[in-house]
Amino acid sequence: MEPFVHLPEYPFVICKPCAAAFVADEVISHLQAQHTVGSAAQQIHKIVQAIPGIIHNQKELQQWSVPPPTTAPIPIIPPPMHDGFGCNRCPYVARQIQRIQQHCRDEHGWVNDRKRGRRTKAKEAAMAPVPWKTGVQCQRFFRARVASSWFEVGRTVPPSNEGIDEDEATRQAEFIMATQRKARQAMESEADPRIQESSDKWEAERWLKRTGWPGHLAHVDKTRLREQVLQPIGENEPVLQKMWEIFECVLNNAYVATSRCSSGTAELFEIERKEVTVTRPTSHLKGSWSRIHTDDTDTDDADGTDDTDTDYTEDSEESDDPNDDEGGGQRKHRNKKPPYRMTIQQEKAWAIFRRGVTQVVAGTDTIGRFTDERLERYCLDAVIEFFDHPLKTGQHYDSIVISALAVMGLDANGGWVTAANYTPVLSAIIKGTRYLVLYQSMLERHDQITRLQQTMGRRRAKEKADGLFRIIRGRCGGS
Repeated sequence: MEPFVHLPEYPFVICKPCAAAFVADEVISHLQAQHTVGSAAQQIHKIVQAIPGIIHNQKELQQWSVPPPTTAPIPIIPPPMHDGFGCNRCPYVARQIQRIQQHCRDEHGWVNDRKRGRRTKAKEAAMAPVPWKTGVQCQRFFRARVASSWFEVGRTVPPSNEGIDEDEATRQAEFIMATQRKARQAMESEADPRIQESSDKWEAERWLKRTGWPGHLAHVDKTRLREQVLQPIGENEPVLQKMWEIFECVLNNAYVATSRCSSGTAELFEIERKEVTVTRPTSHLKGSWSRIHTDDTDTDDADGTDDTDTDYTEDSEESDDPNDDEGGGQRKHRNKKPPYRMTIQQEKAWAIFRRGVTQVVAGTDTIGRFTDERLERYCLDAVIEFFDHPLKTGQHYDSIVISALAVMGLDANGGWVTAANYTPVLSAIIKGTRYLVLYQSMLERHDQITRLQQTMGRRRAKEKADGLFRIIRGRCGGS
């Protein structure tokens, strides 16, 4: 049954390489998309279907309940996280304070009496403790859809941190932190909240001149921008939450796919190869995007966009004139976001991905057109399009990726990240991009084989399709 295993306590199987659970009806699609098993997929599916009590589909999974909190940490799936918030009245667990607050309001009628402003000790003592506990160990089997919620594991004794008010030391620490935060905000508010030029005495001038961050973000309110970047996704942003979950799945799948390549293979060497000239990693695969776009314009406008994305693309287009930087020509959107510029292909890729996620979240995808695998592919294609930005005018910050890298150069204190501290960030992004390029190349070869199998056998189709090395070399600008 490899790569799946079945733990007798649970009515589904777990893929060991992916560290995620699957219901029986999703076994074949997962094997075909993520693992090279060939004809063995059908046999594995039959074995899984024969497991007593196995859950077959997402509808049946709705009736499954999470294990009790005294359950020991579960092997195979990712290890427990230790930052959970656990509801005191039910098994619900979240890893964001906004989600546990929303749950307590909606399900238990909790009212937050902790209003903003200074509180005296008397008022502090009179406040009721919050209805959740912190520091909960939590795991989850599924990454998305039904039963993807977190649940508590490893509880042995009642936790001592039932609420913030029960621990005097915690209250004192919070008071000190709040005082320091207010003092820091007051100090920052005295300075100009606009991005300062590289002459700022507390910045490394040569580093900032090299990056060009101050010039790119010259008309952006850095305080507001930093708050937006650091602010977690809220409960009132279900589309953005779903997008982030899908992107996490794509990154994980890319890592798993890459780990199956030995470190000495030609494909990995090709991805590491450095080019002197600026290239586009997917320039030879324009047809593949056209096929995807054609599939998604059956019920939408001819240009591949719909009304839900108009405001986003219009904002991007209003920020694209490199000659309109000063004086009366300064644009009204300058203070809202950095002035990057998406290409037409990027707008199309983003529109298709966003439309699919929006329909799934709103429940309007009645025919089941936007499956998890399809949304993950749209997400991957959109991300690759963002990285695949042609630099023809010398305006590097037209690229949404390079613009985002500038925003990541802001530190938490209102200054700029130093070169030494920024290097790990840049290294992680480069490594992740390589994973994604290799992963999309694998999917492209799989798509070629699938199309060729319509007119020939699988063995011949695999020989006829482009090799993985050739696909990667084309993406990386090789001949």
